[in-house]
Amino acid sequence: MAPLILDDDSDDLTKQISIIELKQKFEDLGILGKKSTQLARFLIEPPSQGEIIYNELAKASVSDIIAKLQKLIGPYHLYRAEGTAFDDNPHYVQEEYMKKLVLENFGRFRETLIEALRCEDYDEEGLLEFS
Repeated sequence: MAPLILDDDSDDLTKQISIIELKQKFEDLGILGKKSTQLARFLIEPPSQGEIIYNELAKASVSDIIAKLQKLIGPYHLYRAEGTAFDDNPHYVQEEYMKKLVLENFGRFRETLIEALRCEDYDEEGLLEFS
């Protein structure tokens, strides 16, 4: 995850990054508008019970941001097409296995998922309701 946040020529995890800089990096990755600001604020602003005054120059270390992202995302494996150089790498999942997992986990809910995706307003919240 560090390459997403750090510059290509840097690997300093103690580097400080501001909300505005992180927001710009998320926008470069395709997370636009209000969502990029919310994600950057969530990763940098300290969690507290009180009111937080928005300061786009507030900073946090890259290592803290990466730790929060890892906690937010959870464990994952990278998807890859079969027949690449990563066939024996346990950190990559083959295409057929990924399709099998998706079918096993979501196959019985296919029609419900399709209908929910058709009805979803992605510009506002982007959340699906579970029933």
